[in-house]
Amino acid sequence: MDNSRPIMITIIAVLLLIGVVALLALGTYCMVDPAAVINASSDASIDESAVRITGIVLMVLGAILAGIIYGILKGWSFMWYLTVLMAVVCLLGSVFGLLASIGAIAGVIIFLIVLYYMFRSPVKEYFGVNRN
Repeated sequence: MDNSRPIMITIIAVLLLIGVVALLALGTYCMVDPAAVINASSDASIDESAVRITGIVLMVLGAILAGIIYGILKGWSFMWYLTVLMAVVCLLGSVFGLLASIGAIAGVIIFLIVLYYMFRSPVKEYFGVNRN
């Protein structure tokens, strides 16, 4: 069995890394300047502590996503399951997002592609979940 990493796994990891950078940057921004976040919002009832808590949550999610990336690159089998679960949840979120904006169609397409790719035989073999 050839256990070399499929190139698309590397591409997915790089795209997720962009997400990590965005989460950490936004989380840091919420922590450092919550007043600017509040001023940019149309909801005046938001207070600074809520924005700071949101920043902490975003930074924690970024750290978790960094761990997922590491596991994907290492080919850990439970990361295949986690990635599929994450893609399904994000796909559902994007589908519901279509109710608000047609722009959510990009998310639907991306997560459908990720799900399709994760069920390809070489990818399942790489993660060791190819049970016939």
